[in-house]
Amino acid sequence: MSFEPTQEVSTTTDGRPVASYEPASGETFVEGRAEERDAPAPTDDVAADQAPRISGSSTADKSEKEKMLAGELYFAMGPELVGERMRAKGLTRRFNNAEDPTAEEISGGDAMGPARRGIAAELFGLSTAEIERLQPVIEPPIQVDYGLNTTFGEFFYANYGLCLLDCARVTFGKRVLLGPNVSIYAATHPTDVAQRQTGLELAFPVTIGDDAWIGGGSILVGPCTIGEGTTVAAGAVVTGNIEPYVVVGGVPARVIKRLPRPAGGSSAS
Repeated sequence: MSFEPTQEVSTTTDGRPVASYEPASGETFVEGRAEERDAPAPTDDVAADQAPRISGSSTADKSEKEKMLAGELYFAMGPELVGERMRAKGLTRRFNNAEDPTAEEISGGDAMGPARRGIAAELFGLSTAEIERLQPVIEPPIQVDYGLNTTFGEFFYANYGLCLLDCARVTFGKRVLLGPNVSIYAATHPTDVAQRQTGLELAFPVTIGDDAWIGGGSILVGPCTIGEGTTVAAGAVVTGNIEPYVVVGGVPARVIKRLPRPAGGSSAS
């Protein structure tokens, strides 16, 4: 659930361009232009029927969680979603207050320690075997909306102060690095005032490719895809899609330079 006034689509409100990566067939890259998306059209009966504004499919038989994950207008204060957020808050509090690993554990390769690693597994819906295989390292403190809507590749690292509003799917590839105080907003509100007054919300996914590095203080706003091997400079604000193997920075983020691909044309497996 978001309390930040974010954009609900990836285009900027002032017409400034952003770098865009369109991961469709043929991998067409577009630099210097925001990705165009259709914004939800305001209606008079949105509070009554909670009609979809993004996918166009019927919501009559969907739960509020299903609407949320489908990118449709949804009500965040129902018992299912409130219960999941309260669960995440409790686990986040335990994670932040858990005993730190010893020097021996850290030097032995256990950077989170058994207590914090077990809480992280529960928070993100991972089994003991899965978290042992993935070996994420997440420094406290963190703030997480749900946890269950986030997935990790192997060797994920997050420095202090991660804020993760995972109302939509948040996907991290392998070997992703996050600097301190990175914020990932998969949550948003309608920009149309009449819609926003109904209390309905929206959520859009954020995907970060393998070997991406997100600099400290950066903000990623869904819908957003960061291509593999890309570096996001500290303090950048990113919406839309960024192609692989570039450095982006600024507000809104723009391509600063292009990076060489690893030998063989892809990152390590």
